[in-house]
Amino acid sequence: MFPEHELTSEEAYQRAKEARRQKRAQLVARLESEHAFDLSSRLKKCGEILPLFCTACGTRRDVETRCDIKWCPSCAQALATRTVQRYQSLVAEAQWPLFVTWTTKNYDEPSVRPLRRAWGKLRRLRWFRRAIRGGVTAFECTNRGKGWHWHAHSLIDCKWLAVSVPEPGPLSTKETWTQRGRAACREVAEQWSLCTGRQSSVKVRRVWKRDDGDVTDACKEVLKYSVSSESLLGSEAPIADALRLLDGTRLVTSFGSFFGKGAKREKLPAKPCPCGCTELIPEFLVPRARGYKGRLRIDR
Repeated sequence: MFPEHELTSEEAYQRAKEARRQKRAQLVARLESEHAFDLSSRLKKCGEILPLFCTACGTRRDVETRCDIKWCPSCAQALATRTVQRYQSLVAEAQWPLFVTWTTKNYDEPSVRPLRRAWGKLRRLRWFRRAIRGGVTAFECTNRGKGWHWHAHSLIDCKWLAVSVPEPGPLSTKETWTQRGRAACREVAEQWSLCTGRQSSVKVRRVWKRDDGDVTDACKEVLKYSVSSESLLGSEAPIADALRLLDGTRLVTSFGSFFGKGAKREKLPAKPCPCGCTELIPEFLVPRARGYKGRLRIDR
């Protein structure tokens, strides 16, 4: 085995892929132990080998199927990457990007809907609409043995996030900025607590200043997986009901100037065959292709 610093990119990719495959198998076993066979059967279909054949020269290529389930350890990363690519340009063009974390006390139930309702109440407040031009919010869940900790991360275009605390002037001292920033954060947290109906907190940081203009890391932090496989496998409570609720709930939402303006998801072309052809068909369609007018010649 090579030390970590001597691994090539291909070896590192294969190692990460194998780790995700093992977590997927553990999650299947966990769901079957809870008799959630409707969920485990869907997850089992991920990673199956699907033989594809070139329609020009008949060359076989084996690929792995994907389930594209948001809580699948193998597919979650790819889904998050596509979501980051969709909103990254909007965040980069924002004049005053802010990274905001909205947290609240743990819930006894696994549903994200109470938090989504609270977020809807917050968005409808007059001061919120006045202060924020637009943004994107993602909901995330962890469970470390103390209940379901649902929270939200937002990337918003906002110069000064506050209810009534005035923004410091350009000649204000650093101490003045710190004091008013803390006061503004406290009153926003109070408004958020009123919306959630429980003790809640808010953390705010300026993305553009800390990240030196590069918003990639901030987008990855906000738009990552909705629930990690570690949280699911380490949960002492049953996870099947939580996963069913995840399937039926939208966990990434945009609003204001971000709404409907994300880059459209483009379907990538297939990797070309050595002969240059990009048209491939699965094995179960090969017998039907015997009458194909091209050069497909496959002996079964």
